[in-house]
Amino acid sequence: MKSYYLLLIILQAGSCLGALQTEFNSVESKIEKNLSVIIPALNYRAHHAAIPKKMVEVADLPNKIIKAGTNKNRLTGAQTLNDALKKIKSTTLFVPNQTAIALSAEQLKSYPYYVYPYLIIAEKIKGFHDTKFTLKQVEEMVLLIKESGYADTHKSNFIHTLDDRVALIDTELQGFVKNEIGVASALRTFLRFNNHEEDAYQYLESLPECNS
Repeated sequence: MKSYYLLLIILQAGSCLGALQTEFNSVESKIEKNLSVIIPALNYRAHHAAIPKKMVEVADLPNKIIKAGTNKNRLTGAQTLNDALKKIKSTTLFVPNQTAIALSAEQLKSYPYYVYPYLIIAEKIKGFHDTKFTLKQVEEMVLLIKESGYADTHKSNFIHTLDDRVALIDTELQGFVKNEIGVASALRTFLRFNNHEEDAYQYLESLPECNS
């Protein structure tokens, strides 16, 4: 009986991995199909500071957003956050799924002006930036910042979803700090540049880091 259940678990795991590989292959093929639209659009956004959002969307991938990447550090940052979220047992914060596709030399040959070797494909999250953080969400954010050193805590980097969770959408490694001064700065930014419910605001204000 134990062997039967073990085999069943192995088969289910294999099925999940197969489904993920199939989805990745499908995304990759649709990206390649749309490169002539994606790369010029990303390049234009990268060189125009007045455009706040440096990503594009294509009709073939309605639930994805596409960003330019000089490397895969967004994925490393996302893993750092996911590890920390698991450690603090968060129930209200999450990191959207994302993957990286490396552009081949052959693909880049057609776009000599384009200098980003990766495309970062991220899950598109629907929600709002201005929703107030609840006390529970704030408590978890404080733990997350202290655990991971996450410092990109301006409200533009958070999306409040319709199921009362908060997506952390900027995961570049440049947005992490490694010392207490950086953590304190991240907490003060989180206090001042986000909207909070009254009890959540009072909790943040009471933190020593927010009064330093």
